[in-house]
Amino acid sequence: MIKKTAYILISILTALVVLFALKEKKTETAKLDQERFSIQTFTTDNGGWGYSIFDNKKRIIKQDVIPVIRKNMSFQSEKDARVTGLLVIRKLNAKKLPTLNRQELENLHISLGSYDIN
Repeated sequence: MIKKTAYILISILTALVVLFALKEKKTETAKLDQERFSIQTFTTDNGGWGYSIFDNKKRIIKQDVIPVIRKNMSFQSEKDARVTGLLVIRKLNAKKLPTLNRQELENLHISLGSYDIN
């Protein structure tokens, strides 16, 4: 009876260790995906702001103008550039195309001035 109880306890503990290890691996993978992309803001030649998105250390996007509007206009603040770039990173992490639309920019309260929007 003691041997049977010990065997059951060892089996349960082994199963728990395996489950914990699998959970940790899944969490680590998710964390690596989240850290895969990064953003860097920069000032543009016209005194505005833009952002670059990096996949690990390789730049994959350089956005020095606000997407969606017809005129080539940089972001008016570093905050506008950063929050827009962070939305792009969320899309990349979700395995979606990193394209933006007017509604998304409006939801972020990006200052667009009086320019037409595509």
